[in-house]
Amino acid sequence: MGTKQLLLITLGIIIVGTAIIVSVEVFDTQFSGQIKDMAIQQMHDLGTYAKTHYSTPVESGGGGGTYKGFKVPKAITEDALSWKFDFKFGNDLVYFLMISKKFVYNRKPLYLLGLHEKGELVSIRLYDPEKKKWETLFDKKEEKSKRKKSLKSKR
Repeated sequence: MGTKQLLLITLGIIIVGTAIIVSVEVFDTQFSGQIKDMAIQQMHDLGTYAKTHYSTPVESGGGGGTYKGFKVPKAITEDALSWKFDFKFGNDLVYFLMISKKFVYNRKPLYLLGLHEKGELVSIRLYDPEKKKWETLFDKKEEKSKRKKSLKSKR
């Protein structure tokens, strides 16, 4: 074989190797984003159950205006995503912490913190292990102020 042929083979191997590495990184990023979206949906589902418990009278097995006695439903705990749940609650508010067991976000566990107050979702925060800080994904107060600003700008 001539030197040109060896050079072309080496160049081809480098190009194919680079393409494989790039495609794995793109898949990993896209997959992590999907896991994050599914986790946010789980937090919303959890909030729906919490709101139902909050608004159901004690006589019917609910909290009667409190979160006391609330348990994470089996429909969520037995989900394919496998979350570890921890929650702290008072009469009018409950904090949910969801930690992924099987899936990871950028090869690290995914942490979601949700706050429900008086039967409503108030905020969802995500811990970004790369930045080592919590990011706000949803904040009811910010949403209300955005709506007010958009209404004022339309007038």
